[in-house]
Amino acid sequence: MPARPGRVAFGQDSRIMIELGEENVEVYYLLDVLNVEDSPVEPDTPFEFFLPAGAQGVTILPGSNPRTLIDGPRVWVSGGFAPGMTPVLVAYILPYSGGTLAFSQSFPADFAQLLVFTQKWGTMDVASTLIDQRGEMGADETGGAPMLWGAGGSVPAGRLVTLEVTGLPHHNAWPRIIALSLAGLIVAVSVWPSKGSGGHDPVSRGGDTLQGRREHLFTELVKVERQQRLGKIGKTRYGTRRAELTEQLQSVLRDLDEGLSPDTAISAPSTPAVMT
Repeated sequence: MPARPGRVAFGQDSRIMIELGEENVEVYYLLDVLNVEDSPVEPDTPFEFFLPAGAQGVTILPGSNPRTLIDGPRVWVSGGFAPGMTPVLVAYILPYSGGTLAFSQSFPADFAQLLVFTQKWGTMDVASTLIDQRGEMGADETGGAPMLWGAGGSVPAGRLVTLEVTGLPHHNAWPRIIALSLAGLIVAVSVWPSKGSGGHDPVSRGGDTLQGRREHLFTELVKVERQQRLGKIGKTRYGTRRAELTEQLQSVLRDLDEGLSPDTAISAPSTPAVMT
């Protein structure tokens, strides 16, 4: 039977789910598209929506209607909708770098009720001006991890749904600064000569100052990286020693940043440019 023009809406079990990934959140749109007519209908406007900026790894989930299609950030369903429910199941990831992530999405059909589920982890939570009820579900209820839920009233097609996820676990800036510095140091291992007895020890040059300790730790990191490249240090010892030095360096860099004079600003030893 050919589809006729008509309207569809999202069923009451349609929901948005947010789960924690590795420096990203996984977002799931679990949508039941409801056609209450007794014959197929095709919406007057195409059933399509565009995912938020920064969305990666867009995936059509198993169980979604086979006419669900994706092209970059665009998601759409081709053709009409049969009577009853048509599942449209899509997932993607959004990277983040701080403790808060906000994103917005509009949908091509009405929600009778907005439902958002969020993985419960630490202080992680989700907020929206459209959410006016909140609750929590234990692992025994979800069959997996505990979840937080938020519910709101009806949301018409085309209205922007903005969600703000807070309490996200994230690394502070120092590990990233150290990682970038180490990238240069690792390259430098191949071009710096081994330090002979006539070299100047950064510790003696800097005394017991933080700058001197910083230089000493960078030098030790270079040494460890060189040993690892030459196979002169075991994998376990390398990992342990590198972690110790990195932790100590992070502490020194933090102390330097907490109010010492401008001439103690953070800087790694000069290294050749790293091309990526």
